[in-house]
Amino acid sequence: MSAQPDSAADSPTTGSALQQTGLRTGIDADSSLDEARSLIGVEHRGARTTIEITADNVRDYCNYIDSENPLYLDPVHGVSSRWGRPLAPPCMIGTAIIAPGLRGVQWIYGGTRWRFHRPFGAGDMIAQRGRLVGAELKHGRNASNMIMQTGKTQCFNQRGELVVETDVYCMRIPRRRSSGGGLNYAKREVQWTRDELDGFTERILRQHEQLRGAEIRYWDDLEPGTAMPEMLYGPLRLSDIALTRGAIVYGIVGGQENGGFGYMLDHYRRHPADSYINPETGATEHPHRGHWEQYMAEEVGMPGIYDVGYQRLGWLCRFVTDWMGDDAFLHMLEGTLRKPTIVGDVTTFSGQVIARKVVDGRAMITCKLVGKNQHGEETVTGFADIECVSRTVGLPGHGNQ
Repeated sequence: MSAQPDSAADSPTTGSALQQTGLRTGIDADSSLDEARSLIGVEHRGARTTIEITADNVRDYCNYIDSENPLYLDPVHGVSSRWGRPLAPPCMIGTAIIAPGLRGVQWIYGGTRWRFHRPFGAGDMIAQRGRLVGAELKHGRNASNMIMQTGKTQCFNQRGELVVETDVYCMRIPRRRSSGGGLNYAKREVQWTRDELDGFTERILRQHEQLRGAEIRYWDDLEPGTAMPEMLYGPLRLSDIALTRGAIVYGIVGGQENGGFGYMLDHYRRHPADSYINPETGATEHPHRGHWEQYMAEEVGMPGIYDVGYQRLGWLCRFVTDWMGDDAFLHMLEGTLRKPTIVGDVTTFSGQVIARKVVDGRAMITCKLVGKNQHGEETVTGFADIECVSRTVGLPGHGNQ
């Protein structure tokens, strides 16, 4: 593992080869924080979207999180379930990046806390709106100064009913070439043997058997300490990232700050600090290229080409929903990204029940969740609140359609 270059002059791909207008020198504890807070309460244009839930985009989302859950994919199974129709994966909506201001300061998606009020599925029309609700200065091991911006989204169906609301966390971190303490991860590469890859493939195919489906997981049987079977994802591939970025972020998450060609040229003209000059073509590019280009990943300060954070939390959602079964209702899911996942990494999810109680007549459990890479490092942590079927308390009461 080699050390990551600390300045533009140290790297042939991130120095004079990369050009940008308006790059900030760093984050000032006072003025930057004031700027970040100046838009609190203002509706964020980038979070505004209307999404029609269809069988096609549900299938696409399931494909990219590797879900084979028949509650989402099999209309006959869905109709025969307690919900009376096929549903959509709950984390399919509500994750909008809300990080206004601080032009030229990189944003890094940090995680989301979902609160689910009712299920949704094909045929629903979801209107999403969001606003900035908080900003605070943070310090970390891999970035000396950063600002965490918290956005809140709400998603309503065609009847005006609140379906999902989220708190979305974004870290604003100076880029590597700034003098203000950007990310400083050491560059690393991942290499697996054919036997290791064959083992991953076999395990991934076999773990679909863990899907609970229509078999009820009773609250009465879930003592604190009950373990959830592990679930493996990876190794992460460039194609996973590209397909996720295109189909999920642009196609499902939506928003009004996505586009190409003339749309992005106009955006770069108005906000030059958001763009880079590609050293190979001379064209302006989006810093999202760090998700598929090594030189941009290094410019951001990542250890390598890194994943789309939405997808990792989609994996977490699938881990939970596969385990809990059709009849349970997920009230809350929280996922926090702790370390970057780069191309070649594997992620193993595990969890356990940490609390079981009756709340307002509902049989509730809380699960603690964690995802670790091949080095045993925690890359994502979280919690889930699940309403279960009980032999004594009764059926979950969230059947509103």
